[in-house]
Amino acid sequence: MPRYEFGGFVVDTDTIEVVGPDGTRDVEPQVFDVLRYLVEHAERLVTKEELLDNVWGDRFVSE
Repeated sequence: MPRYEFGGFVVDTDTIEVVGPDGTRDVEPQVFDVLRYLVEHAERLVTKEELLDNVWGDRFVSE
């Protein structure tokens, strides 16, 4: 799996880590999934509905 680098941060999809200037950051699995989806599609606008469909899937989400 790839590693994504942006703004001094690295998102490593193999180790499920976010590494920044101050070291490794612990993030919740759902947060990591959202971040990964956004960096994988950084070339375009990602809609709320797209995030809900692709990250949350069939799970119920309320606002």
